[in-house]
Amino acid sequence: MDEVLPEEFDVILIGTGLPESVLSGALSRIGKTVLHVDSNEYYGGSWASFNIKTFDKLMSETQMHQEDNSNPVNLEALISEDEEFLLMSASQQNLSNCQSYCYLSKQPVEPNVVAGPDEVEISDEKDGPVDVATTAPTMVQKHSDTEDLSCRDVDFEERNNSDNDNEKPGVSDKQSGDPAKEKSTDNDSRNGQVDAFNNATSEEKLENASDQSSQADLPHKETPLFPFYEKFYENWRRFNLDLSPKVMFSRGQLVELLIQSNVCRYLEFRNVTRTLTVLSGENRLQPVPCSRADVFKSKFVTVVEKRILMRFLTLCANFEQHPQEYEAYKDRPFQDFLQSKHLSTKVQHFIIHSIAMVSEQTSTMEGLHATQKFLKSLGRYGSSHAFLYPMYGVGELPQAFSRLSAVFGGTFCLRRRVIGIVADKTSRAVKGVIDSTGQRIKCQHLVLDESHLPDICRSGFKREVSRAIYVTNKSVSPSETEEVSLITLPPIGNFPLYRVIEAGPLCCLSPKNYYVVHALTKPSCVDENAIVDLKETFHSAEKTMFAGTAAELEIANNNESDKQKPAVLWAAYFNMMSCGVNNDSLPGNVYVMSSPGFELGFDKAMNEARRTFEIICPDEEFLPRAPEPEEIVFDDEGYKSENNGNSRENSNEQPEAGNGDYMETEEDLQEEEEPDVQGLIDQEQGVGDHVSDGNGDNA
Repeated sequence: MDEVLPEEFDVILIGTGLPESVLSGALSRIGKTVLHVDSNEYYGGSWASFNIKTFDKLMSETQMHQEDNSNPVNLEALISEDEEFLLMSASQQNLSNCQSYCYLSKQPVEPNVVAGPDEVEISDEKDGPVDVATTAPTMVQKHSDTEDLSCRDVDFEERNNSDNDNEKPGVSDKQSGDPAKEKSTDNDSRNGQVDAFNNATSEEKLENASDQSSQADLPHKETPLFPFYEKFYENWRRFNLDLSPKVMFSRGQLVELLIQSNVCRYLEFRNVTRTLTVLSGENRLQPVPCSRADVFKSKFVTVVEKRILMRFLTLCANFEQHPQEYEAYKDRPFQDFLQSKHLSTKVQHFIIHSIAMVSEQTSTMEGLHATQKFLKSLGRYGSSHAFLYPMYGVGELPQAFSRLSAVFGGTFCLRRRVIGIVADKTSRAVKGVIDSTGQRIKCQHLVLDESHLPDICRSGFKREVSRAIYVTNKSVSPSETEEVSLITLPPIGNFPLYRVIEAGPLCCLSPKNYYVVHALTKPSCVDENAIVDLKETFHSAEKTMFAGTAAELEIANNNESDKQKPAVLWAAYFNMMSCGVNNDSLPGNVYVMSSPGFELGFDKAMNEARRTFEIICPDEEFLPRAPEPEEIVFDDEGYKSENNGNSRENSNEQPEAGNGDYMETEEDLQEEEEPDVQGLIDQEQGVGDHVSDGNGDNA
């Protein structure tokens, strides 16, 4: 975009990632003038979602990325002597080691067959990729009078017999049950065929033999195990692949913010319907019992283990009220505390890796807080669910907050690059920016993503997250209904911990009959220049979840052992990078937002946005409720809402309190056969209207 922009804004934001978009919406909501600039042609930055063709293009362009150090702008005319210019980094890519693979074979091209005088070619030509069944031309053969009758359809004679029966009353020879007559009829038919062959000319015999030979030479067409490459990419628009997949705790900061600000009206969500893990010594996924109902129904824990697990989870939901239970273990590993509660190794595994989602060496206090956070989210939007996943991918979240900012006057410019920052030499405060069109724009505050930092303000790159994305032909753990799964693969041997999220058509991440599997792990080497084989990094996870790639299974299609596991049809691997910030060289009114990390939820991004807002606007409310369209009254000066003062603090709408599915009293512990009774959130709180369960019904 080369349009001339206003000369001054209160705040300029560079990058449209999630924390920047949340902050942009909050600032615009209270009346600040906001300019939001992004050099990309899409919203979201490192939080974006792409269709599969665009993702392939992103991987190839990032791999071949060359730094653009050209600077066509004349800076001397834009900068005075008492100002300094901080050149933005020419390298703004935060992805590395990008690779993508499609393991499907291309559709074979049929050789051109010239139709003879007795052949008519039926062709069904279509533009672009077409179905396998319509690509090969169909040949219709015209049979001569002297054709070998043995090649005819057997039903022909039966239909003649049936017609004769309809014309003449009585019973035919075949129906009479006389074996002698049936044998006589068969012999007459064979003798007729032989006579027809003997009476044929030599030319007719040669032609007939040639026809039979050509039919025998035709290759036998086997039904392919997987769709062809062209068929797979026919539905490229229906894929939504996240760069940074995460799940939302039902009582996490993001959900509360969506309710409070009314941004939830722009979004839809699905429950994460199951949590899976792999137990030590096994190579198959097991469901994790989380809620009361899950614990009672679980076949993987004994009755004694169920009782002890229920008591422990009840303690964690209210652990602050019982300091005597954990006082001696405050500075010791969480696993030691679990062992003191006589929990079995299997149950300890469930708690550490799939409920608290911490490591064995995490402190007891951190483990208790993590377990409590999970339990409080449990049951808010479904009896056994603690997490939500946005439909169409995580990339919808920054777009929703950007829409809020635009509604309240924010200005957005994609495909427009900021080439540098203008700062005062004396005060070291930013005075404005210069963009790629040569326009200087003033601002009081500047917010930017860490990938846009000037080189002088960086302290080096490092690998933050190693990522893999797979498209499969079925779920990693098939069930009667489609599931949205959160999977934890604990560290085994030299292989690290993996977090996996699987979703499919239910979340609008893929077309029908396909699933998208996101895998994350911490890189084994953080050095940006180190050469790392990402396929090897994810080898253990792939071996656990998949039968192999489609190419491998096409070759060895007789393997019966892994038929229950899905095949990988497409895969991508890459590293998410982050850089340190040199605060000594950073101007005082510049605020840097971090790239997404290995953490499962969105609390880090929400904390950054809120903290920056409170620095810029210390006396203002962070993201008050946005009015509905019918609540807005227009006047000569613009608009004013009838309910602008109706913030959450002033309204009757309060976030639901409670400890999720687990209560404190012993009476609840005695009622072990009673299922979950945690109700759903009131509809006026917003998100509940946009959450659907696994059957597509609103929860």
